Amino acid sequence: MKLIRENDKMDKTKYKLISILIYNFNLENKELKNFLKDNQEFNLLTNLKNIDDYTFESSLSYFHKLNNIYIVFNTLEKTNIPNTKRVRFNIQKGKTRRKKN
Repeated sequence: MKLIRENDKMDKTKYKLISILIYNFNLENKELKNFLKDNQEFNLLTNLKNIDDYTFESSLSYFHKLNNIYIVFNTLEKTNIPNTKRVRFNIQKGKTRRKKN
């Protein structure tokens, strides 16, 4: 959470958190051949719905460098709402001003 709050503003531009993606390569030795033949049946990328504690599942030591967390930001568009001021006149009904000599 601290990492997200520190990086939501950069170069005078505000960013909004879109999603948090976690890539966890958690295949066993036996599953590697099947993964190389048909990688469609393995879901290694997960999208976090809530910001919670997440622990990576165990994986082979050779693939530890592949396990990552991706934090995706998007720029916030500024809305151009004009700030108009109200002009109030202090006019009293039925009275005129006198000229001072």
